[in-house]
Amino acid sequence: MYFLILNILFSSCFILCVKWVQGHRKMDVVTVGSINYIAAALCALPAFLNVQPSEKVGHAVWTGSTMGTCYFVAFFFLIYAVKWVGASNSAAVSRVSLVIPICLGIWLWGESPDYFQAFGICLAFVSLFMIGRNSTRSRTAGMDTRVISQWWIFFVLGVFFLICGASRLTQQTCKQLCDGIKDYPVFLQSAFLCAAIPSFVVLFWRKQKISLLEVVVGFLLGLTNILQSHYILRSLDTYEGFLVFTVTSTGGLVFTTAVAVLYFKEKLSGQSVIGIGVASLSIVFLQVPFAEWF
Repeated sequence: MYFLILNILFSSCFILCVKWVQGHRKMDVVTVGSINYIAAALCALPAFLNVQPSEKVGHAVWTGSTMGTCYFVAFFFLIYAVKWVGASNSAAVSRVSLVIPICLGIWLWGESPDYFQAFGICLAFVSLFMIGRNSTRSRTAGMDTRVISQWWIFFVLGVFFLICGASRLTQQTCKQLCDGIKDYPVFLQSAFLCAAIPSFVVLFWRKQKISLLEVVVGFLLGLTNILQSHYILRSLDTYEGFLVFTVTSTGGLVFTTAVAVLYFKEKLSGQSVIGIGVASLSIVFLQVPFAEWF
């Protein structure tokens, strides 16, 4: 449970920091995002240099590289998704992508949620859609999206959904194929190195002046990025994938919404409040061993 909570905190901090950067006139979100991946690669280096990997390290390299590529590409789809349908709805799309590793985990690795946990997963999906739908209406009010093809918006959101799901699937695959803690530093180094290299290219190609504030915020963003990746891997060592991805996605959405209300002064409708309540209930069904009581 300890690792799940830390993942929820750091993944939520990443999302909230990106939202803060987007509303800050003195920072460019693409620049900060690129620095974030470079900083994460640097933060992963000490653990990588001091680890003795197992014979399965090759799997850590290709799964990590795949996740890093997904991270880098998804960031740019996220920018357009936020612009067209709103930040909260884009976050909901990212969270709902947990259905990909959950379903494939059940199919490929024989994970088997009990009836109560399956009900909790269903509740999590309901809460994500409820909060996401309401956030879309509040965010896109007054925005003219008619000039953008509806099919193009669906395409961007669909690709963003698939990329987020694929990145989660690589974490689950790493758990299944690699030797746990011995190979995780290689996995993370491969991931963020693959994201850092094209980030260098983006910064060089754009040739924009980089401020000290952007460097500091980008470094902190990279630190939260690698920590949330580390803790979700440790969570997968303890729990099955269907539980980890559902709890972190739902719990992260609840925590992010709470901070947005208290810090960013966002207003919640009755539907959002009910959605958060349903999400909290889903976590109870996923974490409490009801099946053992009957």
